[in-house]
Amino acid sequence: MSKKKSYTHLDLHQRLRIMDLLDQKVPVSRIAKELGKPISTITREIKRNSKVVASKKNDCLNRKKCHERRACERKCDNRLCKFCKSLGHDEDCRSVCSDYLRPYCDTLENSPYVCNGCPKLSSCPREKKLYNYRSADDKYHAKQRDRSTGFNITEEEFKKLNKMISPLIQNGHSPYAAIQEVRAQGITTSVATLYTIIDSGILNARNMDLSEKLSRHRPKKKRKSKDAYAVLTKEKIGHMYSDYLEYISKYDVFTVEMDCVEGKRSDNNAILTLHWKECHMQLYFMLDRHDPAHVVEMLDRIETQFDSLDLFRECFPLILTDNGEEFTEIKGMERSCLVPRKKRTHVFFCEPNRSDQKGFAERNHRLLRMIIHKRKSIKDLIQSDMTLASNHINSYLRKSLGNECPYDIAARTLPEDFFGHLGLEKLPPEQIILKPSLLGLEEKPLATVK
Repeated sequence: MSKKKSYTHLDLHQRLRIMDLLDQKVPVSRIAKELGKPISTITREIKRNSKVVASKKNDCLNRKKCHERRACERKCDNRLCKFCKSLGHDEDCRSVCSDYLRPYCDTLENSPYVCNGCPKLSSCPREKKLYNYRSADDKYHAKQRDRSTGFNITEEEFKKLNKMISPLIQNGHSPYAAIQEVRAQGITTSVATLYTIIDSGILNARNMDLSEKLSRHRPKKKRKSKDAYAVLTKEKIGHMYSDYLEYISKYDVFTVEMDCVEGKRSDNNAILTLHWKECHMQLYFMLDRHDPAHVVEMLDRIETQFDSLDLFRECFPLILTDNGEEFTEIKGMERSCLVPRKKRTHVFFCEPNRSDQKGFAERNHRLLRMIIHKRKSIKDLIQSDMTLASNHINSYLRKSLGNECPYDIAARTLPEDFFGHLGLEKLPPEQIILKPSLLGLEEKPLATVK
């Protein structure tokens, strides 16, 4: 067994060595090799802990043609301001002169990003960016102390945070999404600080409201029969994953990933999920029975709602699904119910035991499971409940989408009629609920024994 690597922070002696090597104009790559650290570690250390030193010389680009006198309130004689001796101090003439132009050194844009080792260091009139081991070590320890002191927030900021953030988190929003949704209202707290505040227990929202922190029993994986993937093997020729890769390389179309979500084992119905890979939008449709005939029936129903084969083809150019027995009616899924002998889509299958090939849909199921927990009965749910869940989940902003929600991106990708026919609409953040209460699936409290 290989020994696990032990990562340690830089100490004072290593920082002294970095400064010495920088003064000798040694490249960062050689510094990293000598200290036994990654190049990125040394680069971050230099960038984070270097110090800007103001020049005590007049570095204005207009200094040669400047004739300004008494630019500040200091009682000077009648000398020109460019000969002022207070440069580099608190009362700097450069901060009050409107004609001051600060020079910039292009070499600071390249490694090692500091002036250490520059042959013109003593004569250069510009401000300097220097790495000093002592000040770098002090800055590092000050930052470590700040991290251990908790969070710095006033009582007024706390009340505002509690009022805006707690309801969102209690409705199932993640701390990251909640912060982004109220950022425009003056909330400047970072996500890391918000987690610390929630963990302290002073907000109305608690750790139990964070789905990622709930420790749940992991059910045993269902063992599939040996011939589970041999169903209709001959009929799947031309519909394999390799055929899917070849198809998307020829045609510029997006992918719709299809799957099924089950409730209790005793339930006959199931939820058909359709996920648009490029915009992360996922819709849910209630199947009366978990079998191939009802999967085909649901696709027929969607095409009928569109009342247009062309619109269905535009929204569902191809479907990628797994090898579940409910997806064995290939011809039924592909043929149009509006125009006889016409195809409405192309169906392809993932490789056996490769759910990661449609991993976007699998990951997006976590949001649905926040509303409908595993092993929770879904027999009383109807299609209007699925549309409601779709609207709430697709209106929920994502960090992976650049702080946009799937609905925003889908609106730029899919035709407008698509949303109208399926009853889809975007909801404001304060109305989004990702809890079982959205569909009336709250857990009943256990009766107490007297």
